[in-house]
Amino acid sequence: MAVRRKKINRAKIRKLERQERLRKRRKRKELSRLKWKHRKKILLITYNNTRNRIISFLKNPFPKKTESRSEKIRKEAFREAQRRMLIEWITGIPFRAKQSFLYFFQKRRFQWESIHARLLDFRENTLTLFSSSGSRKELLTTFVHSLSAFLISFVVLYLIDNLITIFTASFFSIPAVLYQSKIFWPLSTYSTLYYREALIAIFGIAPILMLLFGIFVFVFRIRSVRGRFFIKLLWLWTFLNAINLFFGAYIDGVITRSGFIYASEWTFLTSGVNKIEIIVTIIFVILMLLAGILMQRKFLNISFSENLVKKQFRFWNLFFIALLPWLAGTLILLVFALPNLTIEFLLLPLFAVIPLFPVFIGYKSPNFDTSKAHTKLSPVLTNTVVLIAGILVLVIIYLWLYKGVAFN
Repeated sequence: MAVRRKKINRAKIRKLERQERLRKRRKRKELSRLKWKHRKKILLITYNNTRNRIISFLKNPFPKKTESRSEKIRKEAFREAQRRMLIEWITGIPFRAKQSFLYFFQKRRFQWESIHARLLDFRENTLTLFSSSGSRKELLTTFVHSLSAFLISFVVLYLIDNLITIFTASFFSIPAVLYQSKIFWPLSTYSTLYYREALIAIFGIAPILMLLFGIFVFVFRIRSVRGRFFIKLLWLWTFLNAINLFFGAYIDGVITRSGFIYASEWTFLTSGVNKIEIIVTIIFVILMLLAGILMQRKFLNISFSENLVKKQFRFWNLFFIALLPWLAGTLILLVFALPNLTIEFLLLPLFAVIPLFPVFIGYKSPNFDTSKAHTKLSPVLTNTVVLIAGILVLVIIYLWLYKGVAFN
């Protein structure tokens, strides 16, 4: 009986499941029928609208728009307002031109008055500074010390740079003779000794060592606040001349096609001025300007006079400590190199002025009002001995290089 009851229950369950499936199927059919009916109705409406539009277009392709009276009045008022605005603009042209003309000249007058006031202020400060014998003595002392530091650092670094070059050439059995302003290469241009690795090493090692030495000087010497005035100036010019013997030497080589540029040409296997050299030159100029920005506060803080670091005398302090020594030193170097002066040597010290441009930008900024003279001036006897020793060193180097130096 129990088995029979179970069979009856299973039969009822199967029957109910079958009825449920049939109900769902009928429901899906009814939904699909309703959807198709609705879609058919939409298609019929779309068809009738399209048919009516085509028929109306064929009957009257270009119908005239019928505007209501209010629409015509509104458009006429809008056109009248436009005409009135145009007339007002045209009639106002002379007045606006007069106002613009007066504003232009008034603005220029204010600008010229401001420039004239600044020039008068600068003239007054200059007369005040140079009328004092103590200030003139301080400026002269600053100039002489800075000029000596520039000449000593440039000549020594230039000599070391070229000695490294000819010493490297001796490793590859390439003869070279060093004179005051050039290196003479006796071998023919097409010599088999001038192979790629030799040229890269000869013309690339010395500038890279100068750059590394300049970074070392900036990190370990310039950032220190200790030291006398001349020593600080010497380290400052050493840094600027060291980076110039890398960045400036590359720019010099791009122009003259000699020196450091040979290392670049044989490294990248290029010839003549190309896009890579132009991009690298622009990057190097930017880096030299950034180095000048870093040196601006150093030039201001290196002074030994509290009077010269004042805001009204700051320009002349920078002029006598940076720009004038560079100008006088460059002229002295060119005069001493006259027997063997080359265009390469002529351009190299000129590129040292690039880091000096940012020094004169914003020197009146309030950020530098806290600048003080942290440096002490050496005794007169010590300064005299140092200057005489520097002159003797330069003369000895000049006489030594006059007949040429070579490594066998």
